[in-house]
Amino acid sequence: MIATATELAVRVQQDVDTATATLLLDIAEDLIKAEAGDLGENGGTWPPRLKGVQLDAAARAYINPSGVNHELFETYTRSGIPAGGVYLTDSERATCRAARKVATTPGLVSVTLTTPAEHQNLNLTGTPDPFYGFTGDWP
Repeated sequence: MIATATELAVRVQQDVDTATATLLLDIAEDLIKAEAGDLGENGGTWPPRLKGVQLDAAARAYINPSGVNHELFETYTRSGIPAGGVYLTDSERATCRAARKVATTPGLVSVTLTTPAEHQNLNLTGTPDPFYGFTGDWP
């Protein structure tokens, strides 16, 4: 799990029902995995930005379960009711895809350096080149 029910309570600044919070966080995590892949599998750590995405998606559904985006109190008007529930916004989806790209793009590579004498041990033909290592045919 990326975030906990306790962290959701901090995010929404109120006590939360643990069962409801856990369900909403699980749904949000599933949506995140669909966009970013399971970056936390095999003991890996989730990028902190994805915890924020999960908490925001779950908080929207916890605070406003029916998804009302406009409500007027005096003559009571309620309009623009989207589907509600747990969902990711376009920017949250982009954040998930960016986290996946960063996690799956190698940042460091290891290159074994050798000396001209070590090249001779590799049975290479040709002559050492001071700028490009070794010129000639490789086995």
